[in-house]
Amino acid sequence: PIPELTDDLWLDYRRRGNRESYQRPWYERHGRFANFVLAECLEGKGRFLSKVTEYLETIAVSRKISAKMSEHGVLYFHGSAIAVDNKAYIFTAPSGTGKSTHVNLWRQKFGDRAITINDDKPFLKITDEGILVCGSPSDGKHRISSNVKVPLKAICILERGELNSIEEISRKDALVRILSQVHIPKDAIHTGLCLKLIDTLLNQTKVFNLKCNMNIDAVTTAYNGMNTEE
Repeated sequence: PIPELTDDLWLDYRRRGNRESYQRPWYERHGRFANFVLAECLEGKGRFLSKVTEYLETIAVSRKISAKMSEHGVLYFHGSAIAVDNKAYIFTAPSGTGKSTHVNLWRQKFGDRAITINDDKPFLKITDEGILVCGSPSDGKHRISSNVKVPLKAICILERGELNSIEEISRKDALVRILSQVHIPKDAIHTGLCLKLIDTLLNQTKVFNLKCNMNIDAVTTAYNGMNTEE
């Protein structure tokens, strides 16, 4: 798998000057990319092209996409998004927490009522009238995505736990958690655009913290907790 350069690592570098945790996977992924390019040049049979393409997307495209999309009111969000009855729910957490596993449980529970919008990095179209969750080409290792746009119901920050529980969190706490899950460009202009979009997102969207195991009962806890008004 491609060594991950998460926004958590980037923020750790920006805030604390911790270069090692960010640079180690940075050098590793660039070294692997160079090896795949060299291997394809030497062999010339297309055997390594898929890996070259995968690394190009990860290394070069993500930041450019996030910058350009912010000019059009769109955030590039790290999370697994699923729709049930035309309402979108996004589960976000550091990689490896179990977002995809949890969303798969939603598909099992709700069947045809559910559709995975994007399993890794959906687009969020931010408007004053509402938030739309949209499919994107970056759909994670499972390659699960749909070319749809669905109104956002809620964002859920997922944590592993033995018992299932959910609670709404404050806007201040949500901001800290959400910042680490949005692809924010490095230049000042596009950073400012993204921060304004995040502000609008949090003004319109409830954010929850879900502690859960990986049993299907966790779906009931999450769904009911995000639909208390219904």
